[in-house]
Amino acid sequence: MCSCAVNYHMHDNHFETPETTGAYGKVAAIMGVGNGKKIELTPDYTYTWASTQNPKIVSEGFFTAGGTLGLQPDIDLGLSYISNLGVVLKGKYQALGKRGEVGPQVAGVLEIGGANEEKNESTNSMKLENSMYGANLIAGYRFGVYFLSYFSIFRDNAKYDLKQTKASITQSFKGDSSNTGAAVGVELDLTPSAGFILEFTRAKADSANSKIYTSSFGGTLNILLF
Repeated sequence: MCSCAVNYHMHDNHFETPETTGAYGKVAAIMGVGNGKKIELTPDYTYTWASTQNPKIVSEGFFTAGGTLGLQPDIDLGLSYISNLGVVLKGKYQALGKRGEVGPQVAGVLEIGGANEEKNESTNSMKLENSMYGANLIAGYRFGVYFLSYFSIFRDNAKYDLKQTKASITQSFKGDSSNTGAAVGVELDLTPSAGFILEFTRAKADSANSKIYTSSFGGTLNILLF
């Protein structure tokens, strides 16, 4: 049976605290689940042309896993996989505070990513290319070795380019969307090198004439490997 819907995706949960790994060469890993949005361009590319003006937007869950490398005590470079969305490259700069230090912390994150997808069914086909970029500003306070709270605001933008063929007719569709919101979260550290992040977000996605507000919960396991 053909999985014929054509979708692209944006994430609400970012799981970004205001702390970096804290040192050159430090490596951290993350794994967890969160929520975001699915933007449906067509429910079936073999029968229905894509809708760029009124795409369907719904909430959906995702799985994420990735790693982070410390380039400086206050600079990290990370790579994450987010199911459905694809691979995301990100950089973080911690402007205030240090990892594990009690007191206020502030950081900023920039990220880029995307994915390509192709489907074929008899004389029908589609090719989707999508990309995203975003920014995240995070402020928080570490109360002790085992507890960090944070608040963040974020905005992500996505662009897509779809080529859809039905029988002998090919059409091209292009468009974009944005996802803007805020998150509150806590990091609960079991040890100085391992802990959990629990996060709640509220965000609005816009794509042409469609928009949706969503509330999302998610969580991750974080480990500072070495």
